[in-house]
Amino acid sequence: MVAAGAAGAITPDLPLEEAIPWLAAAQQHGLYTVPVVAPTANDERLPRICSTAGGMIYAPAVAGVTGQTGPLAAGLPDFVTRLRTLTALPVADRILDHYQEVNNKANKSRDVVSR
Repeated sequence: MVAAGAAGAITPDLPLEEAIPWLAAAQQHGLYTVPVVAPTANDERLPRICSTAGGMIYAPAVAGVTGQTGPLAAGLPDFVTRLRTLTALPVADRILDHYQEVNNKANKSRDVVSR
């Protein structure tokens, strides 16, 4: 990955408890690990997840399957605030241009937008 120019990898389906081999390999090769952090993660789990992150934290704006459209996750602004108390890394979410509700609410809380 590094030889191809990658700086890191988003790890959506890698539970923290199973991440040790990946984290070691990523660190050895200088890659950031960007966890996808569920807004349902509890206060005991969030600091542990954030401590493994590099580059940014990915906090999905829409609950559900990747690529699914739907309403903005109800607690997104509060969730981003919680994450910011645990890390200095930027917090990213996925915002689709045609979702005015998402843009209106999320603009107040996001650091990075992927398109």
